[in-house]
Amino acid sequence: MKWKRYPSYKDSGVEWLGEVPEHWLIIRLKFGSNIAFSNVDKNTVDSELAVRLCNYTDVYYNEYIDNDNNFMTASATQREISNFTLKKHDVLITKDSESRDDIAVSACINKDMGNVLCGYHLALIRPKPETFFGPYLLRAFMASNINVQFQADATGITRYSLSKGVVGGARFPSPPNSEQKTIAAFLDRQTSRIDTLISKKQRQVELLEEKRNALITHAVTVGLDPHVKMKDSGVEWLGEVPEHWDLASVWILFSLGRGRVISALEISENPGPYPVYSSQTENEGIFGYLDTYDFEGDYLTWTTDGANAGTVFHRTGRFNCTNVCGTMKAKNIRVCYRYYFYILNIITKGYVRQDINPKLMNDVMASIKVPYMDPYEQQRIVNFLDRETSRIDSLKDKIQQSIETLQEYRSALITAAVTGQIDVREEVYPCRDNTQRLRLR
Repeated sequence: MKWKRYPSYKDSGVEWLGEVPEHWLIIRLKFGSNIAFSNVDKNTVDSELAVRLCNYTDVYYNEYIDNDNNFMTASATQREISNFTLKKHDVLITKDSESRDDIAVSACINKDMGNVLCGYHLALIRPKPETFFGPYLLRAFMASNINVQFQADATGITRYSLSKGVVGGARFPSPPNSEQKTIAAFLDRQTSRIDTLISKKQRQVELLEEKRNALITHAVTVGLDPHVKMKDSGVEWLGEVPEHWDLASVWILFSLGRGRVISALEISENPGPYPVYSSQTENEGIFGYLDTYDFEGDYLTWTTDGANAGTVFHRTGRFNCTNVCGTMKAKNIRVCYRYYFYILNIITKGYVRQDINPKLMNDVMASIKVPYMDPYEQQRIVNFLDRETSRIDSLKDKIQQSIETLQEYRSALITAAVTGQIDVREEVYPCRDNTQRLRLR
């Protein structure tokens, strides 16, 4: 949909903002709101009063916050309660984060919150009604060319933080208050529609992933012949398998090893063409590239430690592995790597030791029992799965691309509306709190 622009514009005087509608003001946040950095932590002290705490994750995962959120319990002094109890149309932002991208993420309080306080790592921004309308300010923090102020001025190396000076000195467009309400209501309605579409598409991706897993599970544990005679495998997770299949522990089929410690410094000092695989799963687990290699040929690798423990990859060519990657080399040519890539990815999660740092160590991997059959049948199963999963993955990619397009449009629409690049004053929508319908002109 093409939105019209305002009749006339002026130079905002701010390079990253450009032109704004002629009747808009540009105001530093400290002149249009009261700003407080919370020091209320999640601890409970007997001498203090019981409260509920709105914390970092509540803000990170919600645009609007009300009493339906599952807040943690904590305690606070009377002074902290007076300073940080949340009120309707307060705006909270993240002031500390491990990533610059997660600095100044915003949420708006939808109603007076009683004994709910703004927690640590958050800044409480209470708009002055004559200058800013909370739901408009919420959206303004989401605008890419406004949020860039906080990205640029956050300090830190491994953890980034905003100072009160940076937050208070940030410049925001300030339309007339009634116009801010129109913009906020317009964006509530439009983003709700977009979010509904995104949710439906995300559910489609989930269903395709479920179908993919079910397809793999059936093929690698039952095979492709619907009329084959079955027998009890003797392995609880596996159940019945084709009568002519055997079972073997992983160590019988593969020689197991580990990678080595490879630092970011080593990679930076010895750049080359050979990938270094680590515990991450994004980008096929590539940590960097070296000028030498430790492994050559076909291998299976798996993540031994961390959140992705148990994730299996099929590697080929010349490469390196870090010490949090296990390696598996087939002991004979009658093993089809991709068959065991498929089946191990289905079953290894059940063998991961779940604690502070999940692990799937070599001795556990070695003990896992897997089916073994004629390599010709292994290859038939692989050919079928490569073909069918490729089709599913192609559908998932298309849907994911449309999700990303919708997310980009959502972000662009918010930015355009709160910076005056589109004129929505003739739009008629209910406010978030349903107290009035808005129409200017």
